[in-house]
Amino acid sequence: MQYQLTDATLVANNETVAVVADSISFTEGLGERTVRGASVGGGRVEQVSGDNLETKISSLKFQLPSTPDNVALARSWKVNNPLNVFHVAGSAGGKDMTRTFTQASVVNDYEVEVGSEGNISIEVKSNAAI
Repeated sequence: MQYQLTDATLVANNETVAVVADSISFTEGLGERTVRGASVGGGRVEQVSGDNLETKISSLKFQLPSTPDNVALARSWKVNNPLNVFHVAGSAGGKDMTRTFTQASVVNDYEVEVGSEGNISIEVKSNAAI
């Protein structure tokens, strides 16, 4: 039996950050691979593949509740581009999962939703997660 990863901790620049539940998502930064066919004659095809190096970066997305402190925090990350370090850690069923995102930049012009259920959506790009 496997257990779903549902409760993760986000640490940004050595500071634990309270995020909206279930809002963290990321890519590993392993990149995309292009595969195409090359004719070898007689109706036969041979695969030719290559890594798209432009896609070998990680993406990290999460939401913060819209509070004055979180607006200031998001702004500090944006100003600190690309020197941020984000760390995601969680466990489920006795197994741990951690990913670290270095040289991280907040890439979106984040929107601050004002209201009792308002959030700030943050999108980060970084070196491939380790």
